[in-house]
This record gives sequence, structure tokens and C-alpha cells, in this order.
Amino acid sequence: MKNILLLLMLVGIFLTTSCTDSSSSFDADEVCPATGTNQYGMSNRGAFVDERDGQMYKYITIGDRIWMDQNLNYASETSVCYDELQSNCDVHGRLYSVQYMNTRNANYGKINYEIIDSLCPKGWRVPKLSEWNEIVDLMNGVSYFKDCGCMDVSLRSGMAYVKQDDVIGENIGYVFHDINGAWRQWITASSSEYGELKLFDIDLLGKDEKNSISTSNGYYSLRCIKKEDWEL
Repeated sequence: MKNILLLLMLVGIFLTTSCTDSSSSFDADEVCPATGTNQYGMSNRGAFVDERDGQMYKYITIGDRIWMDQNLNYASETSVCYDELQSNCDVHGRLYSVQYMNTRNANYGKINYEIIDSLCPKGWRVPKLSEWNEIVDLMNGVSYFKDCGCMDVSLRSGMAYVKQDDVIGENIGYVFHDINGAWRQWITASSSEYGELKLFDIDLLGKDEKNSISTSNGYYSLRCIKKEDWEL
């Protein structure tokens, strides 16, 4: 009986300290507090409504930034549900393309900033890769980012690639991948030197490394970041 009580005590200590490690500089109560208010006078965690379609999204304050805590589900013209099933969108959010997708277009594969600027709710925008990396650094690395209950990374979304007609260069269908996998990939507003979209990418079961993947086509998840006052 004593051994069981000791084990329960140790488990409790682990759960309460796993995100506030004395050997690291990460303190969850400071980086992503569950209570209190942020610089906008909003609760540090809460929800807001997208005026365009009435959908509600959770948000979380991390450092001095406010992030959506779930994937966007706005039905834009350049989005699709995984397996083209609305039930997947309802749970995991939509997958978005933000590049020139017509193979006959001279800009094929390059990021299209008109699309980037049109996706997020009013007062929100697509984050840069550096802003994703910033919150990982605030949490003292990817292992804390994945496991410590700040941002919810549990939502599976997968990805989609297009099937294209080589004659007209347009999308004629989709190929879907990895909704049950451990990869999490989100669109950023950053591009490679060749204009290709950069994704923020982590592997929940793999190495604790920040990854940046450039891709010339595809559909991926999106989380928005609240604009600062000077951006409005």
C-alpha cells in the first residue's frame, strides 16, 4: 500500500513539474498562463467568433502573442476537407492552398500573398515561420511545445496534394495523406528564396527539432495569429 501511495505521489509531482522544469528556463505559468489577462485586456485563454461565418475558435496567449488554439475552418475557394468529408473539417479544420496552382502560370508553385491575406478572420493574420519558431523557443524547445499543454497540437489534419490536368494545368482532384500520422504541418507567411511556401513542421513521435519544409504545391492546416495594434 505504501508503495502505491509513493507511486501516486511521484506521478503527481511529475505532472505538476513536467512543464516547469528547474533545469530549463520554461515556466508554463509565465509563457502561456491559463488565467489573467493579456495586453489587449482579453482573458489569456478564451474564444472568439469569426464574423464571416459565425464559427467560434479557441485562442491562447503565448508570450506577448495571441494564437488560435485550433485549426482554421473557413471555407475559402482554395480549401478542402480531408477526404472531401465535412466531418473531417468539423473536427480538424480545413486544408488550404496558398500558392499559384495552375501549372501553366509562370508563378506556379510560388506563394500567393493575395490568398495569404484573405484567409484569417478580421484582426488576425497568417503567422511567419519566425513567429512559430519564437513560441517554440519560449517553451525551451520542441519537446515542451509538443507535450506541455500550451498550444493544442493534438488535432490531426493530414495534407492533400492536387491531381492536375497537364493540358489545362488545373486541379482535377486530390490525393490525401497522413491524417492518422504524427506529423503536424502549418502554413506560414514565409517563403524560400525561390518563392515556395515554407511550412512549420513537427513530428510528434520523432526528433525534437524545428523543421521548415518548402513545398511547391499542396494543401495544409492553418492557425492564425492576432494582429498587433500597429498592424490594424
